[in-house]
Amino acid sequence: RRTIGRLPNWVSGLVVSAPPAYGWSSGFSAVKDDNRMSQLASPGQLRMSLVRWALFVIPTIMLLGFVSSLISGSSEENRWYQELVKPDIQPPGWAFGVVWPILYFITGLAFAIILNARGAPQRMLGIGLFLAQLILNLAWSPLFFVQHQVSSALYLIVLILGTAIATTFVFGRINRHLNRYVPQNQRSRIRLRPALFR
Repeated sequence: RRTIGRLPNWVSGLVVSAPPAYGWSSGFSAVKDDNRMSQLASPGQLRMSLVRWALFVIPTIMLLGFVSSLISGSSEENRWYQELVKPDIQPPGWAFGVVWPILYFITGLAFAIILNARGAPQRMLGIGLFLAQLILNLAWSPLFFVQHQVSSALYLIVLILGTAIATTFVFGRINRHLNRYVPQNQRSRIRLRPALFR
């Protein structure tokens, strides 16, 4: 009867796949010095995955904001808006054209990071909250500048503020979880080795 011999030591140091909890597909494995294997994607692969999400999400969100502004005519040239009595602390009109694209860019980048954190706790909750506040944000300009519903627009701002705070809180918890995935005191003990299979 034939017996199966022990695998060579170099085979035992190889990892077949990445951790299913995070859905990462990697050609590398992180092996600790105490011979306990911890499966991670390479930093380059993680960065490229985030870049792909960012290249899709950020332009999409900025385009949606531009379309909402264009449809509603939310500018100083809006005649109805010009007739409104504004407070002295009202920012100049050009400031909105500078600030809003920056805000959309930052929020789009934050959303891309959450989308890239597959398997992280509360990720789906964070995605749902972000989409809810984004839809509310896009609905505000038509409500105010087109339908001239000043009171309803004020209530909507309060709702937007609440969902934005909730989104920020959940995003922060997800980010803290990602930072804890690889403990700081063990990062220097991790060596990368090529995996044999994917």
